[in-house]
Amino acid sequence: MGTFQDNTAHSNAGRAGITTYFSGYLAPPGTVWENIKSYKNQWAGLFQHGTSNINLKGGLLADNRQAARNFHHDHAIYDNVDIIGRSQHVESLLAQGRENNRCIAGGVSFQPNEGMGRGTTVTNCRFSGFDNECTGGSNYALYVEHDQVRNGVFNASPMFSANTFDSTKKRISACLSIKSAMDNPVRNIAFEDADGSLSGKGPGFFVQNDPIITSFIDTPCETVENSCLLFCPKACLRLGIVGLSQDLTTRGFTLQITDGTNSATTPRGHIWFDERQSHINAPIGLALPVGPTKSISFTDASGQPAWPGYATLNLEREPVCAGGVSISEIKFVMPSPDEPEGRCDGDFFSKDDYTAGIYGWQNFFTGMDVVDMDGHYVVKTNRRKDDRGHVSLLRTLDVSCLVTKGGHSFNISGKMRMQDASGEDVFCEGRSNACPKLHFVIKSNGSHIMNKAWFLKTNGDGTWATFSIDVTLPADTSLATKAQLILTDAEKKEFLVTDWSMTRNPTFYEKLSSDSWRVFSGKGFLIPPDATEEALNRAEIISLLEGSKNHIVYRRCNSCSESHQDIFYRRWTLVPATMDLLDLFENNWVDKDNVMNVDFSLYSTYDDAIADTNRWGFCNYNVAGIGFPRNCGPATWASTVEWNSLTSGGQEDVAFFIEGPAPPAISPSP
Repeated sequence: MGTFQDNTAHSNAGRAGITTYFSGYLAPPGTVWENIKSYKNQWAGLFQHGTSNINLKGGLLADNRQAARNFHHDHAIYDNVDIIGRSQHVESLLAQGRENNRCIAGGVSFQPNEGMGRGTTVTNCRFSGFDNECTGGSNYALYVEHDQVRNGVFNASPMFSANTFDSTKKRISACLSIKSAMDNPVRNIAFEDADGSLSGKGPGFFVQNDPIITSFIDTPCETVENSCLLFCPKACLRLGIVGLSQDLTTRGFTLQITDGTNSATTPRGHIWFDERQSHINAPIGLALPVGPTKSISFTDASGQPAWPGYATLNLEREPVCAGGVSISEIKFVMPSPDEPEGRCDGDFFSKDDYTAGIYGWQNFFTGMDVVDMDGHYVVKTNRRKDDRGHVSLLRTLDVSCLVTKGGHSFNISGKMRMQDASGEDVFCEGRSNACPKLHFVIKSNGSHIMNKAWFLKTNGDGTWATFSIDVTLPADTSLATKAQLILTDAEKKEFLVTDWSMTRNPTFYEKLSSDSWRVFSGKGFLIPPDATEEALNRAEIISLLEGSKNHIVYRRCNSCSESHQDIFYRRWTLVPATMDLLDLFENNWVDKDNVMNVDFSLYSTYDDAIADTNRWGFCNYNVAGIGFPRNCGPATWASTVEWNSLTSGGQEDVAFFIEGPAPPAISPSP
């Protein structure tokens, strides 16, 4: 749009005098509509719907049912506009009986879900004609409306400054949105009165009386008559939205926030749209001041510590008062994997209860049903719109259970079928883009830590194809904030899935058998329950090592860093009869007859040791009282204490094993 100025709209019976409906007009930044006049329209004087960047400068909005309706609109500016609810001219017509009193004196409305952006600014405007006999939530100079508030959060971030009013009454109200919203009652409303011209009591914030806001305001707030709001002088807040998985497993979750002194809770509200849709988050609104670091955690429907799959935080624009909270002042606190006991044990799909509905599964615009197939419950996609692209099913995993599992191996398994639009099963060999594709994605604040994918086979004859995949999580899984399994196709087919599971594979140590490995030293509690530690002399230990199948010593250290929990020492040269192997590993790690990659090599896995791949890159020795492996590391110097000693401290829970002469009864790691 080019120049838009000095235009007039009046006496229209449609949606508005001037409107950007249908939605989607994204004006270039800096767009100015100058000296626009819109009056005596049946509905709104100005209706901005799904629009951005319009600055209404000067002009008049008068005698409309609504002066201006901002509906899912971002970055609207009203600057130097005369906004009149009921003009003196209409008052005179009413007095003469020439106009019906329809109480059409609505002001500027704000839709709670404008979106995370730059909000609406009202500045240098003159409000008049709202102090009349009309009642109702919309008959205010400024008000929060109640249509399509969706998930009940307020993320509009409006700001008011340098405005004038002809009355102290009926300036602002949020009662419609709080008490009469059609989708969800609105929570966490906060308006900035930047210079006090709205309140008449100095700068501050109009806020909803909700502990999630008021608990962190350190100035007294006062009730604003008939507005359903409080005014908090000198308060400086910033709106934020916490987004979490909206799948059915998070029903009943409660957010807890604390700054160490004050705390508050708020529930995950009702989801207005299908909870099984994967492209929408469940939002929880906040409005917080600057101050001590604030911690956010969650509990489930039973009040136990829990994690909602993932949690994100987005903040609205900074307030004019420049004292609202910043991202660095808020941290998410995941529960311990052991709190409550067993929370992260077993199957990541253990919450599935198909008889009660689809719990962790979500989809992207495909629809899903639970189907009873001869007493066996199956999740089946149900494509609703063919133009939506490929079918996808998604499962959000509890990332708080994964952050301590870097380097661990997991097995993902299940059964599936694929059908065409007529319900006929489709065969796919599992090697092309025409087949179902399983993605395992782990992210840290939007950046990929892992993104792996596998094609899956389907039988095409009405029987279930099974799959089993082993995958090892990367070491930096400790940084993960979101983990998801996503099943997609390239041919717009339907999926049927059942009996899916994701379980941790036993570690090398957990599979250790005393029939194949003999413990010869240990410290602390880390001795296998089926193993017996025996006192062995120097010659016996040398004999065991020389007689073993692969000449491997294995150290397990539960208390070590992940990189040093499992170390495999493979001996290449004969051990001199005078060498004290027991002291070498326990107390004095030296290089005499023991030089890395000459006499021995170190590895992080048994498979690497057998294949002689991924040798460790650094080793040092020769500090009295420091046992295995001093500062040796996979690539460089180990800066933390990873060594053990029976005389000088070090790691407390270690055990040493020598491989027996028979092949180990251990399945190779993937």
